[in-house]
Amino acid sequence: MRGKLNPFQPAKIFAFVVLLFAACLPAEAAGKRVALVVGNGAYQSVAQLPNPRKDAEAVSSALRKQGFEVVTAIDLTRVELEQAVERYVRALNGADISLFYYSGHGIEVGGENRIIPVDATLAAPQDLEMQTYSLQTILLYMQSKSQAQLIYLDACRDNPFKNRAFLLGVDDTEKTAGKGLAEQKGAVGSLIAYATEPGKVALDGTAENSPFTAAVIKHSFSQNVDVQSALMQVTADVWEATQQSQRPWINSSLVKPVFLNGLVEKPLATNPPTMNKSLADLQVTETTRGLDAGPVVIGAGAQRVFDAEAAEALPPARVYKLMQMPLTGTLSVEDQVLPEGAVIDFEKFKSLRFEPSTDVQVYKDANTSALLVPAINLQTAAIAADGKAFPVQIKIQQRMHECDLLAAEPLDLQGIGAGVELDKVDVTQALATCQKAVDEQPENIRYVYLLGRAQLAAGNSKTALLLFQQAADKGYIRASYQMGEMAFSGVGMAKDIAQANLWFKQAADQGDPFALLSYGRNLVKGVGLKADPKQGIAILKRASELGNTAALDELGGLYLYGGAIKASPKRAVGFFDASVSRSVKKPSRRKSAYSTAATDIGALYFKGNGFARDYRQAIKWYEMGAERGNQDGTADLSWIYAQGPGDLRNPVKAVWYTSLALSTDKFGGDGDLLRRLALLPDDAKRSAMRDLVDLVGPCATRTTDGIDDTLLLLSRKAWAQRQSDADTLDLPTDDNSFEKPSGREMEDELKYWNLVNGKGTDAAYLAYLRAFPDGVFAGIARGHLGGLLERVKQDTKLPVCETPKVVKPPTRKVEPVKAKQPLPLVKVVKPKPKPVVEKPKKRPPVVRRPKPPRPPREIIEEEPPVFEEDEPEIEIPRRRRLPRFPRFPIPQREDTCPNGDC
Repeated sequence: MRGKLNPFQPAKIFAFVVLLFAACLPAEAAGKRVALVVGNGAYQSVAQLPNPRKDAEAVSSALRKQGFEVVTAIDLTRVELEQAVERYVRALNGADISLFYYSGHGIEVGGENRIIPVDATLAAPQDLEMQTYSLQTILLYMQSKSQAQLIYLDACRDNPFKNRAFLLGVDDTEKTAGKGLAEQKGAVGSLIAYATEPGKVALDGTAENSPFTAAVIKHSFSQNVDVQSALMQVTADVWEATQQSQRPWINSSLVKPVFLNGLVEKPLATNPPTMNKSLADLQVTETTRGLDAGPVVIGAGAQRVFDAEAAEALPPARVYKLMQMPLTGTLSVEDQVLPEGAVIDFEKFKSLRFEPSTDVQVYKDANTSALLVPAINLQTAAIAADGKAFPVQIKIQQRMHECDLLAAEPLDLQGIGAGVELDKVDVTQALATCQKAVDEQPENIRYVYLLGRAQLAAGNSKTALLLFQQAADKGYIRASYQMGEMAFSGVGMAKDIAQANLWFKQAADQGDPFALLSYGRNLVKGVGLKADPKQGIAILKRASELGNTAALDELGGLYLYGGAIKASPKRAVGFFDASVSRSVKKPSRRKSAYSTAATDIGALYFKGNGFARDYRQAIKWYEMGAERGNQDGTADLSWIYAQGPGDLRNPVKAVWYTSLALSTDKFGGDGDLLRRLALLPDDAKRSAMRDLVDLVGPCATRTTDGIDDTLLLLSRKAWAQRQSDADTLDLPTDDNSFEKPSGREMEDELKYWNLVNGKGTDAAYLAYLRAFPDGVFAGIARGHLGGLLERVKQDTKLPVCETPKVVKPPTRKVEPVKAKQPLPLVKVVKPKPKPVVEKPKKRPPVVRRPKPPRPPREIIEEEPPVFEEDEPEIEIPRRRRLPRFPRFPIPQREDTCPNGDC
């Protein structure tokens, strides 16, 4: 430790050189400056701190007045802290100076400093990684996106978690938490200021602000005082205010002076008149004049606020003074970022520019459903030559470009907005709007990337690759990742894993969360490069700290199954728990990189393997695994609900999960499950049946006289329905004239079948059956679906749970289709049917029907079925499928025994 060294004495010669260098530097115009200010005091499991909220608010106000774009976050949970860091990193693009201020509890473990959110409990050794946030992660993002980085840490309060042991790193070696923070080193261009020396405790103080924060605000914003000189005065003030018990500490590698005061040396007004009134005084004595300006486009850089018409509408004056800064965004004139109080000549004020914050929230108008962005209010004062002034409020409209709304990608740190998944992109609109954006602003590389993404969504991979290459060459980070994905999968180019890793690393070095996941995963497993599990795990954890749930799943699976690293089920549970808490609930199921991991964790709790046996935890993880598409735990769930502890027994859930387990191929012949279902009460079975019918539609499947068999068929139907996702099917079309088949013309049916068969998915075949229930290819479609769909009469008059009669489809003979002109259809290659082997002569010969002529090969290469009068329908055997679980709500009815005889 360097606790007894004077932090400002190590380099007198260096200090002299810095001061000499500063004296020789010309005054520079203030560039874009962005700050993240966090105050955590309302802790939920430890003693609260009174000052962090007030400290953060005071620092935010002081920074905003100096022209900083500030992301302010108070009393954050771990998930909220991730979101605040993401907002900050998005806003950092193109920044000259980045600043991070933190007031609250911090912890040092194994030489690594971590921020403690208000919801942290740190009750177990494995909690540190998922309940705290690494300071190094924030610093790395600042270094990758700005020229100078300033960090102020008022985070050395008496650590309530000191002397506890925590897991950190790859292995299971526990490390003890220290008393204060460790010395953190930054790269060239960084300064880190601590409220006290390494390993020591700072005081929260009894005044309005902590001693350290009060001194920082007092000395850091003086004109022509650089941050290092200001910190010397801060040290003296804190040392005196704490009776020589607390001494701030800095670690600096700045190569030139950095000033927080935004006033520029070059005046923007010539002989400005004096106006000493405040904005409040002006608003009391003078009428406020309003002016609408804009709109400005978010993510298009600094733009002029006033067009020619708006500039002419400005009230004439000698100068304009900025009285109150907008809540977000950056103002500038002649490339000089403006602070509060700046005075600008009227003619120069007409050229005022505004750069909106990329940290934007979009709202939906309740009346028109249009997507809106809040306007920015700028408070100014117009001052005449005689000093008389009146307030002028300028309303700057903001808007998001339609290309960002339609094609932005989630977790893209250079993107605008929340983004949409690739399969949810509206291809037609995205292609048109993004092409328009590129034509209007060809220098904006984000639009080039988004156009590439729209092309990729449309299936034009080679065109997308060219656009991604163009965007990557100009510095768009996510484009490098996308090229890596295409090379890794062989989409749009030959498969090349080594080249994919180079692109992944290029984007990962710039902090892209998706690239960090892909490169870290390949590094752990040695895919296309030499394995380095320790480094790979560190990269995956960095990806997870921005809430990348796929990275959390990956880490959970690695720790659960071991292999490249030592297995640690307890750490695996922590990562999967974090993933679940961050997952957004969507109508469609969410697939995990490890679809069986949650089920495997449930089995650990169910069997008491590595954990104390805990059926409640087993239920939680088994149901989570089922939601992620793995039903292996449903048999155990049925046992818990049928025969487990009394307070957990639930006959309806027992019926639900037992019938589900039996309806799968894997458990179809399990005698114990069949006996368990038979012993469950009929009232519970009928209650579960009602829920299943609500899901799949009234009596929408073949039923039987036996209630158990009916339950199995309903479960099977529900499962098939979930696999199909037919309601959201978006079939490809050759042109815009063929979007909905009429169901009448044979040409339409053939063309539609060609599209369906080319796609080859369950959803596509289901869509065909909906459009042509008695079509020529209906039998083939049902064959592809495994014979699970049965066409029955829909009778709304039947009671919901009453068994309907199965109605066979009308049989008819279909003549072979003779297309007059071959249609320009996509050629679908299907395996030819196996030749029929002639049986031995001793047995009766097989009677075969003459085969009808095949339809044109350009249409399909598979024989359509032929229906003849009174010919019994042949049920095609159901094929085996990979087990997947239907998504439906677990019944929570309280009236499971309406007759009271359970």
